[in-house]
Amino acid sequence: MKKLAIFISILSLIACEQELINLSPVSELATTNFYQSEEDFNSALIAAYDVLQEKNEIDFIMSEIKSDNGTEMKYQYEKDIDNFSVNSTNELVSGFWKIAYKGIFRTNIILEKIGDADFADEKKNIIIGQAKFIRAYIYFDLVRYFGDVPLAITVLSLSESIEHKRNPVDEVYQQIESDLKEAASFLPSVYTNSKDLGKATKGAANAMLASVYLTRGNYPESKTVLEAVMGDTEAAYQLLPVFDDVFSLENQNSKEIIFAIQYSSGTGQEGNGFMNDFGPVNPKADVCLGGGSEHNRPTADLIRAYEPGDTRKAATLSEYVAVAGDTVNTPYNRKYLVAQNVNDGGLDWPVIRFSDVILMYAEVLNELDDLSGAINQLNKIRERAFGDQLHNFDLPSIPDKEVFRTKVLNERRVELAFENHRWFDLVRTGKALEFLQVENRLQDWKTGQILISLDLNMQPYQILYPIPLAEIEISKGNLTQNDGY
Repeated sequence: MKKLAIFISILSLIACEQELINLSPVSELATTNFYQSEEDFNSALIAAYDVLQEKNEIDFIMSEIKSDNGTEMKYQYEKDIDNFSVNSTNELVSGFWKIAYKGIFRTNIILEKIGDADFADEKKNIIIGQAKFIRAYIYFDLVRYFGDVPLAITVLSLSESIEHKRNPVDEVYQQIESDLKEAASFLPSVYTNSKDLGKATKGAANAMLASVYLTRGNYPESKTVLEAVMGDTEAAYQLLPVFDDVFSLENQNSKEIIFAIQYSSGTGQEGNGFMNDFGPVNPKADVCLGGGSEHNRPTADLIRAYEPGDTRKAATLSEYVAVAGDTVNTPYNRKYLVAQNVNDGGLDWPVIRFSDVILMYAEVLNELDDLSGAINQLNKIRERAFGDQLHNFDLPSIPDKEVFRTKVLNERRVELAFENHRWFDLVRTGKALEFLQVENRLQDWKTGQILISLDLNMQPYQILYPIPLAEIEISKGNLTQNDGY
């Protein structure tokens, strides 16, 4: 750990030295002597994985809160995202950009240096696979949030980073696909050493690649890769029998979790604060010690999306806080509720679950005109949610492709709520403009009366976030702004 601390300190010094250049050029002098052994590269990978934790602290704001699932009750810069009034100086948007390119920078160093290292190629390939998975994951979010973005796949000099322009979306996706294919070819289905638990696997790379193909409308390729994940006998992914069990400390990295951002409580450094971030201010709620901050409060629209009898609702949210024998209309997110120290939760954040794979597969089958097969896949998710087959769909209830599209979009909403999928799902399916004109944010849980409703009036240009103004200024105009901002 001492060596890792030294390494991260080196990266911090580089970041301070080049703080204006957020494509992160690197000093050769600072890193030449570090990247030699397998241990060095595994330490560098830990530093790259750590960036995913930083990124995740902003992701839920840019995805769930911006969507119709969650709403923000505290900070103005988060409310600006929530209310579609964000501009190019928003500190969260700027922060995401910097964190994303920091992660890309760390993976690029690994990929550039590892060829000269003196240890077995087999072990090198596993490190390469993880670095390419992390880089692809970050770029996948960047391109969906911002559109054209600078594609930096080598370690850049100072002048190169300033001169770098935005690459077209197609070029970025080509690189993402290439990285994920190579990652899948290099990574194992499972790790035999317990210390590697939680690292990217073949299944994680393939599942993310399938999501990329689905986003791009390449349904045949998505189907092929999803079937590879579902047919991976070594990984043997499966749904846990009870939905609530997925989000327990005892079942982290279970057979349902294909990839999750890892957290550890009790360290003071590797824990997360989501139980406090998402909890209501009232400390009597069963969310966290000391009360919460009411970030990512469930909207009335999300609450209404759950059908009677759906066990996922109680596991995902509460409609109210119980206080002194009465109730208060303060809904809150329960998915990351754990009984641990304040701002030091150890519950991992799922990025890809097997249920997501099944729902993607259902969507792909529908688009490829296999409606019956699509319904069968959808029913696998619903049987767990309701505990029976009485709520299953059939061909009379879903007679055509368009009806199925509506059903699977809602199923993804209630199954994957607060896991950072909803915004991307709305954009991918072309439903963002339709769903985000008006948002019902609060209802009286007893009567169902809407108490707070907001006209969002989302415009087409708001499908993308603005390029941070600071980045445009640093680039001396080489970076251009998205339309509308």
